[in-house]
Amino acid sequence: MKLQLLRETDLTPRISLLMISLLLKIIGSAFLAVTLATKSPVFGFTSIAVCLIWFGVLFLVAVPESDTFLSRQFRWLGKVASISVSSLIVIGLLEVIFIVTLGLGDIQVTGEGEQRLVGSFQRMAEYGDAAALGQQATNNFLKGENPYKKVNVIQAGIEYEVPGTKMTPLRAGQFAGDFPYPDLNKMEQVYATAQATPDTIPVEFESQYNYPAASFILPAPFIALGITDIRVIFLFFLLPALGYVIWQIKSNKMRLVFAVILVASLEIWNSIVSGSTSLLVFPLLLMAWLMYKKNLWLSAIFMGAAIATKQIAWFLFPFYLILLFREKSWKTAALVTAITGGIFILFNLPYIIDNPVLWFGSIMAPMTDPLFPSNTLVFAFNFLGLIDFKSSVFFTVAEIAVFAASLIWYFKYCRRFPSTALVLAIFPFFFAWRGSWGYFFFFDFIILATMLINEDPQPKAVLVETTGTS
Repeated sequence: MKLQLLRETDLTPRISLLMISLLLKIIGSAFLAVTLATKSPVFGFTSIAVCLIWFGVLFLVAVPESDTFLSRQFRWLGKVASISVSSLIVIGLLEVIFIVTLGLGDIQVTGEGEQRLVGSFQRMAEYGDAAALGQQATNNFLKGENPYKKVNVIQAGIEYEVPGTKMTPLRAGQFAGDFPYPDLNKMEQVYATAQATPDTIPVEFESQYNYPAASFILPAPFIALGITDIRVIFLFFLLPALGYVIWQIKSNKMRLVFAVILVASLEIWNSIVSGSTSLLVFPLLLMAWLMYKKNLWLSAIFMGAAIATKQIAWFLFPFYLILLFREKSWKTAALVTAITGGIFILFNLPYIIDNPVLWFGSIMAPMTDPLFPSNTLVFAFNFLGLIDFKSSVFFTVAEIAVFAASLIWYFKYCRRFPSTALVLAIFPFFFAWRGSWGYFFFFDFIILATMLINEDPQPKAVLVETTGTS
């Protein structure tokens, strides 16, 4: 039978690869979830393998020459891409059905691992501690209080109904002897005890507000207007950016491709439902990267807002400056640095002046506090017993080394492969103490938008077809 999805649209090999990578990303994150639930090294190593394959595929997507190379050797890519996207849409529908069925109480499980896995689905649509603390910080900002001082993760958890397993545990107190992650039931118990005395923050949970000030200033006008759900506010930033991409795509066929890929992207929809804080910084990075050729100064403003919102943008920023330096001039790169730095200071300076030690300690807490690992590489090796690394030092050194090597490579080849920055910027997280699949979300969409707008790929006779028979 014919594959109906994108039946009339020819795909370039790179777009086909990106569509395949979407399925790989979901498979990898699913294996990580199963690893955490079952503590199985088999699933852990499978997640590692899928992650590495995903990085390799995405790197090929970022290299324009891949279209020529792959169109001659892998004409099956279009069929696999269509199957991948179709599968993701089906998985998404099944996910909705499963979550609704769970909510109705029609699914019963008895095994401990199965209960953990089912529990992760039940919590998917609930706030995490980052979203709750972000909304609490915005409310405190609107009251004229310093959000870095007036922060209480337990009160935020109660107010926004955050489950205990969506809190960020620290290797302290009752969790000090647990590794590589505390038992989820134990987390719930500690959290329930803390809720009885919400004014006292337990040492077992991360209690500082960890993001730069734009993360609570940008949503402030919407909350001031009475919008009480942070997920709705994130959509006010996400939808215009996606609309801009669709508007800028010249080909109607490519608009259809983008729309289908958007519909099939479970990580975007799951992030919307759970209130992932990445949804605030993603549109800013998307616009910054897309506009650096068309309107450099507007691009710099978006990049400045991004680095003032979430630390993930800090890792892309050096690549951004290298690209400007190599494609334009050192003066341009210096001026953009001044603009982006000025925007960062504009958002954060009041809190730096008020209490520099508190501000710096809060922003750096993800790197200085005794957090548990969230990297599948750490989990799998520890579960298998090959290593017993309970310190983040080795992984931090590895992360820095990979990041430095990536910067050196990019400095040499960025003019030929500019979009590889969007892969190289996140690849070091694979070696980090904390670098779960959630850190990798959305960068592939920036690559896709760059391809469709700045490169304007058009199907050619040698490229892969998306229909076939089975």
